[in-house]
Amino acid sequence: EILEIKPMFLPSFKVTPDHKIKIKERINGKLQESKWISSNKLDKNHYL
Repeated sequence: EILEIKPMFLPSFKVTPDHKIKIKERINGKLQESKWISSNKLDKNHYL
């Protein structure tokens, strides 16, 4: 299952570690290009 993630940070977001999530990563205040990461790598820099 692929989840399209919107640019909103949800600290309580829970999926199994093998899910791949397409995210937009905010670095230095700039929204970066979407990329696929494992859900278990989400942290405060990843905006769902």
